[in-house]
Amino acid sequence: DLFKKDDIIFDIDWQGTQQLSQFKNLNLIKIFLIPPNKDELKKRLVTRNQDSTDEVELRFKAFDEDVKHWQDYDYVLINSNLENCYKQIENIISINKNKFIKTFQTIQ
Repeated sequence: DLFKKDDIIFDIDWQGTQQLSQFKNLNLIKIFLIPPNKDELKKRLVTRNQDSTDEVELRFKAFDEDVKHWQDYDYVLINSNLENCYKQIENIISINKNKFIKTFQTIQ
């Protein structure tokens, strides 16, 4: 099973990622997910119908600033298809876990 009980997945913005990155003892895999374009972002925000119109506008306007922080991440994925994006995330986690396990075994 790919996900163990001590694995935690955060869905956070770039500010939260910067805060977590300060904890050097965490084995973080930072993945930056972005929609294919701003029009798709707006469509998803509206379709989700979770936020008020004002909140949708704020999130839409924040996109340009948010995208500037892509270099703070280990991976950048364009989420044009949810199923494919999920598979890519699984592969990234699996590859990194295997690297971590091999490194840990080498140290011991």
